[in-house]
Amino acid sequence: MADVLFATWDGGGNLPPAIGIAAEVQRRGGTVRFLGYEQQRHAIEGAGLRFEPYTRQGAFVSATPKSWSRSLTSMLAMINDRSMGSDLLRSIHREHTDLVVIDCVLRTVLRAAAQAGIRRAVLVHSFYYTGALSMGANGPVARLRGHSPTGPWGGAEFGLVASLRSLDPDGNKTHSPSTRFIGPVWQGTPVPANRPAGEPRVLVSLSTCWWPGLRQVLQNVLDAVSELPVKAIVTTGPAISPTDMRAPANAELHQYLPHAELLPTVSLVVGHGGHATTMAALAHDVPLVVLPMAKFMDQPKIGQAVEKAGAGLLLPKRSSPARIRQAIQDLLDNDNYRLSAARLGNEIRQRDGAATAADAITQTLAHQAAGGTRAADR
Repeated sequence: MADVLFATWDGGGNLPPAIGIAAEVQRRGGTVRFLGYEQQRHAIEGAGLRFEPYTRQGAFVSATPKSWSRSLTSMLAMINDRSMGSDLLRSIHREHTDLVVIDCVLRTVLRAAAQAGIRRAVLVHSFYYTGALSMGANGPVARLRGHSPTGPWGGAEFGLVASLRSLDPDGNKTHSPSTRFIGPVWQGTPVPANRPAGEPRVLVSLSTCWWPGLRQVLQNVLDAVSELPVKAIVTTGPAISPTDMRAPANAELHQYLPHAELLPTVSLVVGHGGHATTMAALAHDVPLVVLPMAKFMDQPKIGQAVEKAGAGLLLPKRSSPARIRQAIQDLLDNDNYRLSAARLGNEIRQRDGAATAADAITQTLAHQAAGGTRAADR
């Protein structure tokens, strides 16, 4: 089949869809490798995929606590790090590569691939606008400065949007033929939640990345569930130790638990609007309370879409425990939220994002082998 290189970064929820697509390409007989940060090695190699690190490490480590200004500065430094593009070119010179699949945030990597004339695809790991902003003249800063994005895929062969088109606010717009809405890429096969009898179980998972205020928001959620007749299962992620939190008697805290095993048994998810967690919850017909941790990321837009679809409620991250408690109670008491989540869940389960992406890669490379022209050259 194909020799495909995936270029990624340590953004938390951006890695699972890339791994899912890569694993499917490899399952079909392709040769796959990843270029990423050292802290991603375990997840990538654990999925049976080859890994090679960028030469410059530590520009942005998602789980490391920093001040707000340092977090934003380090993220922008990573996005504009030209050495990442140089690493891509060196990797391609060392080993035959038919196609590079590049995370939409990595503007310098995309630019290096374009200047070298390398066949490439863009992976948008969230809503379409996430990729459009990243491709724009000012990248992720465009929204902050009021600029409009331009050139959605920067001359790439095609863009893979790993989201549910009907939920994506930009899904019904007119798009270039090179835009492929592949649907969420899930690990395993999601099934509707089969909630056990007794008190409802609530999964609390705010982020695998560190964000300013994360610890306080998590504590507010714990305080909120303390007065509810629920069982809370809380995953703090690598940025926060469970021992640093004040947990009520009806909550159990873990740094990590596989959500795929928990979601079939819960009635509600309290999350931060991360695309991966949100889509996983909906894939199991589970509604959400969304507390976005970063205004400039995709989280608020995802929360707005969930609320508009009737599958959950969006709250500011500074919400008091009382307000969070009321939102949780409202979702548990009103079955319409579950029914709306189930409608979206059924739609998600009808699509296999990894298979659809692998089909697009296969078809593009087969067209090339048959003597077709590059989409960027037509």
